[in-house]
Amino acid sequence: MGIYDKEVKEKKALSLNLNLKQLKYPLAIIIIAALIVVIYFLVIGFTKSDPVQANFSSNPLDISSNSKNDTLLSVTVWNPLDEDLFNATIEVKPIDEKSLRVLESKQTLNVLGKGESKTLKFVVEANAPAKEIASGNYEIEIKFTAGEKVYSKRVTLTVKSI
Repeated sequence: MGIYDKEVKEKKALSLNLNLKQLKYPLAIIIIAALIVVIYFLVIGFTKSDPVQANFSSNPLDISSNSKNDTLLSVTVWNPLDEDLFNATIEVKPIDEKSLRVLESKQTLNVLGKGESKTLKFVVEANAPAKEIASGNYEIEIKFTAGEKVYSKRVTLTVKSI
């Protein structure tokens, strides 16, 4: 028995005999499970869109001619909650109230079922004569109150004046 024999035996006892073939299946399962979790969260992130969508019937709004000084704003809201929604409100308000106004700016949905959507119409019109409104982009804020949560979105209306 040599002087170093004891030391060599201790090193063998402390070292792990890891064999790549033995680890292949557990590592594959862990990697597949991690990929499934990542894909799940990506799909959930892409499918849960904004509960407020909006578009104008005519954008830009040309108020230089006397024939038309308004446009129709269609607002589609969907219920993002896991239950039916009662008395949800949608409020549409221009940021620059001196230039634009919204007729019937606040509307209420009595019932909006789980996952259901509804489209509401709002008339946006010039609030002053065309010569008093500058051409440019005007923002309109939409607030959708669903239970305790408030979702907001801003849309831009381009106005062409004299």
